[in-house]
Amino acid sequence: MKKRISIILILAGLIFLVMIFWSYWQDPMNHLKQVVTLELGEPFDPACLIKSHTSSAMREHLLATMTIDPYPPDVPGTYTSNLHYAAHSQTIQIQVKDTTAPQFIDPPSQWQMVAGTTPDFSQLIIEDRSPYTVTIGQTDFSTPGTYQTELIATDNSQNQNRHHITLIIEAPQITLTSPSDILACTRSMQLELDGNLCWDQLQLSSSDERIASIDAKGCVTAHQAGKVTFSACLDQQVLTSCTIEIIDPPASKNEFVNIKAFIPDLYVDLKYASTDNFTQTVIYDFHDAYLRYGTVQKLMGVQEDLKAKGYHLLIWDAYRPFEAQKRLWEVVPDDRYVANPAYGPQSHNLGSTIDASLVTPEGKSVPMPTAFDDFSSLADRDYRDIQDPQAIENALLLEQTMTKHGFRGYSLEWWDYSDSHSYTYLEFQVP
Repeated sequence: MKKRISIILILAGLIFLVMIFWSYWQDPMNHLKQVVTLELGEPFDPACLIKSHTSSAMREHLLATMTIDPYPPDVPGTYTSNLHYAAHSQTIQIQVKDTTAPQFIDPPSQWQMVAGTTPDFSQLIIEDRSPYTVTIGQTDFSTPGTYQTELIATDNSQNQNRHHITLIIEAPQITLTSPSDILACTRSMQLELDGNLCWDQLQLSSSDERIASIDAKGCVTAHQAGKVTFSACLDQQVLTSCTIEIIDPPASKNEFVNIKAFIPDLYVDLKYASTDNFTQTVIYDFHDAYLRYGTVQKLMGVQEDLKAKGYHLLIWDAYRPFEAQKRLWEVVPDDRYVANPAYGPQSHNLGSTIDASLVTPEGKSVPMPTAFDDFSSLADRDYRDIQDPQAIENALLLEQTMTKHGFRGYSLEWWDYSDSHSYTYLEFQVP
């Protein structure tokens, strides 16, 4: 009897355990993990919450019916979220970890920089899910030389990647120049920087801000007459400097002025100041272009309009001394192309006529109908015999802009323009 009771009790216990196990097994919430770990940037897959021993039927059932509240997946940390199944909810923890180091994409084998500057890593391509910083193993950047060192990329989770490089530190070598050594009051001029440094790496200063000031990009603005020196420094050490003279504008439009003092960003290449002209001789011995102040004021508008279209003026000839006119007539005694000095000073001798062309902002030539002083029919303003449509377009742009600002073009020479205002002859000695 006792033995039978014992067997019954054992069977009852087994049945009870089976019922508990079955109840547990049939409750979907018992097949889900309480904590799950993800790599930063890894997309959330609900399947990672299901325990490994779960049957395939239960797994499919859970994946089809459960939902989870959103959490920030792109920031490392531990987040609490809620998982929902039918009328049930369960709190789970999602641990987002960043264990992946930043990856260099096609990193350089050499790195060049200038002594006294800070390394610029903006050109490096680095992939990482979280913010990172880049440093360089070499900490002394003041001494020129060649060093073996490393680029080090470190993200916010302190994952690091290192890339071996040859670091070449060069001595600073720059030259600061101005397109003109004179500038009129209220006018501005862009200084030119040549060398292995850029404006952002330098400290620029003026010897007298009352005379002229300079901004961080090397643009000078003239305020009052006087001489001023502009310096470029690195770590308080002057590397280069240039001096310009600020002048007052003339009181009269009749006065002669240096064109570059008022339009410093145009280009001047006086052909008759060299042998690069049809006479193959030097006609006059100065290299600065001069015109009447009233004519220059009109050219200022021409230059601004051309710059808006991507071009700058190039001056081949401006004021021409009367004696130079006589020498030209001796070579080409043809009044279609050279004013006859027998009639006295005219056009260029009056300081109101220029020979001009177009160039790029960098001073490079662009297509035009002919070269300067081409005495053929191709040089006239009837462009039907010009084959290059871009040359025609450029010549017309120059003509339209010059006409707009009060100039008249000479019919046989596309480059020749005279101020519509008439000036009387004035003796002028080029400085």
